[in-house]
Amino acid sequence: MPVQIDACSLRSFDGLMLELLIMARRSWQAAGQAFEIRNLPDQVEGELRLLGAIQALGLEGGQA
Repeated sequence: MPVQIDACSLRSFDGLMLELLIMARRSWQAAGQAFEIRNLPDQVEGELRLLGAIQALGLEGGQA
């Protein structure tokens, strides 16, 4: 089943949450299912860019 996460209320995150999201995305992709994070606040997107996690979360196309 495809997954869409609405992250509009997210204000910050920690390493565990980031690891969980990356692993969830990989699992859904391996099953041939869509996994999308939407409405990511600019501040959080900036933090993810600093960590180099944009591509790992599939956000490189500006879909955040």
